[in-house]
Amino acid sequence: DIVNIATLEAGQEKVSESVVNLNEMLHLIYYQLIAKASEKNIQLAYSTALKDADALVITDETKLTQILSNLINNAIKFTDKGNIKYGYVKDGDFLKFTIEDNGIGIPEDMHEAVFERFRQATNNLAGNFGGTGLGLSISKSYVELLGGKIWLESELNKGTVFYFTIPYKSATHAVYHNEETNDSAMNNIPSGVTILIAEDEIFNFRLLEAMLSPFEFQILHAVDGTEAVQMCRENDAIALVLMDLKMPGISGFEATRQIRRIKPGLTIIAQSALTLQGDKESALTAGCNDYIAKPINQDVLISLLGKYLK
Repeated sequence: DIVNIATLEAGQEKVSESVVNLNEMLHLIYYQLIAKASEKNIQLAYSTALKDADALVITDETKLTQILSNLINNAIKFTDKGNIKYGYVKDGDFLKFTIEDNGIGIPEDMHEAVFERFRQATNNLAGNFGGTGLGLSISKSYVELLGGKIWLESELNKGTVFYFTIPYKSATHAVYHNEETNDSAMNNIPSGVTILIAEDEIFNFRLLEAMLSPFEFQILHAVDGTEAVQMCRENDAIALVLMDLKMPGISGFEATRQIRRIKPGLTIIAQSALTLQGDKESALTAGCNDYIAKPINQDVLISLLGKYLK
């Protein structure tokens, strides 16, 4: 926390945006904190307002996760028993997040002060509950870096509700093409090509579908490795496969090996969020022509299409 504050004060903290699935993020935070809440007999629950396809947004995943984790951890710390609920709704051009508890509450004259560095609601809270008193200050700074605001409502001995907003930047409706994208790559890509996307996560498929929307492709969808192999066997029109490496049933690695035996000349590009060293090499060894890492950058994807679809 102290390092984060120093970085913020020095003006060195930068926003690093990527494609984030909000619903998946809230789900992951729940499983990270449910044990801590259960130890105090606190019921932890969350709600989501958007379908998975619409919950794909462009933001700084690390900072948003830290904001939510700080606020929920605080709620757990200052709640002896009861309920903590968190979630979000779409509010115009913003996403509005809510973290609600029925803990000890915060005096009205401290509603602004709690966001100051090294401050907690009363002087003896640090001794009773521990902590540096920096979490809310960091959260406020991060919210403002992301383009939003944060505030709270609270009543002593009844509970607290923290609210914060960030801009809603839909990944599925964003304009991905960068002006610096190699225009010759786009011009070299023919229309009418059939592309198979092997991807078990529907929101990842929708994102790729949106990225490929500038081109007049025939897009097919396989939800697992077995279906991908079958579709390649039965459809000679498929010119390129975007192969997710981690899928139920047979993996993308095994699906690639089987497709290679059926269609030796078919272009297969591995796509994966796996970060283990050697994943790219393993994909190429399995028979993939190339590899693209998630979150997928459209400019990189277009360059690969331009390389293989001529």
